[in-house]
Amino acid sequence: MVVIMAFAVIIITPPAISDNKNATDLDQDMGTCGDGLIWDYSWYTIYIYYTGTGTGKMYDYSPENPAPWNDLPVLMVSFDTNVK
Repeated sequence: MVVIMAFAVIIITPPAISDNKNATDLDQDMGTCGDGLIWDYSWYTIYIYYTGTGTGKMYDYSPENPAPWNDLPVLMVSFDTNVK
């Protein structure tokens, strides 16, 4: 009896890091982003948390007023409950 097994190797390459960020910055960015909201950045993901106080309404971001994570390489955004 002969058993043949095949294996595949998949290489996932993260997005290029912006010129003004380096690898040590990838888990150190955070701040406020609304009334009772804070944001945190960790390994290509933006996490938006509701603090339990305030309305939970996020600031209005635009090209003229970019989000603080605008220059970060982002693959995913995770919103906490009560974020508006």
